[in-house]
Amino acid sequence: MPKNNTFIVDTNVPVNANKSKECSISTFPVEDLEMMLACIETIERIQKNKSLISLDLQGEILTEYDRYLNRHGQPGPGDQFFNWVHRNLGNTSIVKWLDVTSIDTNKMKGIKRQHLPDFHADDHKFLAVAFACSENQAVIIQSSDSLWWGYKEILIRLGIIVEFVHENYIRKAFEKKFENDK
Repeated sequence: MPKNNTFIVDTNVPVNANKSKECSISTFPVEDLEMMLACIETIERIQKNKSLISLDLQGEILTEYDRYLNRHGQPGPGDQFFNWVHRNLGNTSIVKWLDVTSIDTNKMKGIKRQHLPDFHADDHKFLAVAFACSENQAVIIQSSDSLWWGYKEILIRLGIIVEFVHENYIRKAFEKKFENDK
């Protein structure tokens, strides 16, 4: 995990960390278990290091966290992460608030149309926060959305760094999806 960066944690990271509470080798493939453990390690490292995380001032990321996680910190590690974020919303050394309304909507539409035609609308908030950060300062943490893997080179060219918590898992998920689309 790079230092001196701000992290934008995709909702799937704490959600997948929470799945570890219900997992066993009989219920999940080994690759899924490894990815879930990598999610736990990532969010625990962010908390332990008191890393700077970026959120949109409009609250879209927090709203999505609230939809899938328990802000009271129970029962899983993803919920504990959300609780930690929630407790630190006013701590500017941990939470960086960014106004993404300043990101030109036409610019986002142009980027999507030209470079990211299949990118999910629900993921635009993470891109907008990354664009609002100083160049190459934001790192989007991603765990299981394989579409991000397919766009990783384009995202790098656009100045967006994506860290995949378990590259082998996401690469295989992308290859499987791409293979099924043929």
